[in-house]
Amino acid sequence: MLLICAEDTEENRKFFLNLKTKLKDRFRQEEIFITAQSVEIL
Repeated sequence: MLLICAEDTEENRKFFLNLKTKLKDRFRQEEIFITAQSVEIL
């Protein structure tokens, strides 16, 4: 598992969608799951 903290921006969404495609190809996977959650720091 890998945890990455990033702002919820359109630029970051495009980056991670592109990364997902590259990782699927590199590791010859049918699917790679990337999830996003909002976190509120108190």
